[in-house]
Amino acid sequence: MSANKPKSVKITVIGNNSGKHEVINKFISPKAPLKQDLEPDIDEKYTTSLHFKGKDYELEILDTSEEETDQNLMDMWIYFGEGFILIFDINNKETFEEAKKKR
Repeated sequence: MSANKPKSVKITVIGNNSGKHEVINKFISPKAPLKQDLEPDIDEKYTTSLHFKGKDYELEILDTSEEETDQNLMDMWIYFGEGFILIFDINNKETFEEAKKKR
């Protein structure tokens, strides 16, 4: 492996009705206007590069669908990920309770 090759990291983002899609889009494109889109009906993968503490990383981010109640899908997403982000809407206690259950 080349010393200059970025380390690949797979991140799974989970959270129902939480605005996770917007958070991911803002992370990937910080200067893009914030969109108030609906969460995706299917899983979406994004890739972006990140330079952190002198090292380069290639992030593969899985934006999970709204089918998070399906245990088979949840198991697949957990298998996919090396890191996990649980997102909830600070103005919606239900999304916080859901995030606690998933954790």
